[in-house]
Amino acid sequence: MAVAIDEFRCEAAVYSAGYPTGIGFTDADVAEDLFDLNLQLIRANDEYQAHLDVERLRHDVLKTVVFHVRYMSKVAARFLHEVPVDLASMNKFARENWEALIEPTWSQFLGIYQAVPSAFSPWTATASQATIDKLVGVVASLMTSFGYEATEDAFYVHLSVEEVQARFDRANAEADLLGHTP
Repeated sequence: MAVAIDEFRCEAAVYSAGYPTGIGFTDADVAEDLFDLNLQLIRANDEYQAHLDVERLRHDVLKTVVFHVRYMSKVAARFLHEVPVDLASMNKFARENWEALIEPTWSQFLGIYQAVPSAFSPWTATASQATIDKLVGVVASLMTSFGYEATEDAFYVHLSVEEVQARFDRANAEADLLGHTP
């Protein structure tokens, strides 16, 4: 979580200095990331059906979550510096991915990052640690929107068959639209 916050601080400094949205953070890039996020979660579930190893599923999902939290911290920096994500410019499937996977925790993420200064400003270790602690709670909520719950001793999948099928159908339809192979 500390790396995500540091990346946010650096991106916030870039936007506060007046630079435009960079490569990898345009609305089209965010839409592509949402497609990839949905695919990674589908693949983790699909592979789990073959290996039935809960630790491996947990590892696969947590790796996806960590990458995504880092990416979305940079999107939050752009969002908080007056370059919001324009869902209307995204395809229907990207909007559905946003609504299912990101929207449930987005305002919580933004609320945490609003108090984080850019890399141009000093920030005490105490304030940094407090922010990391808050972010960990939001990541737990994000896991729930992804369909999982991780505790110290267990890892649960909280997706209905219908939810899994909806994500799979969305990924296939979006892959057809974009010319990708899921």
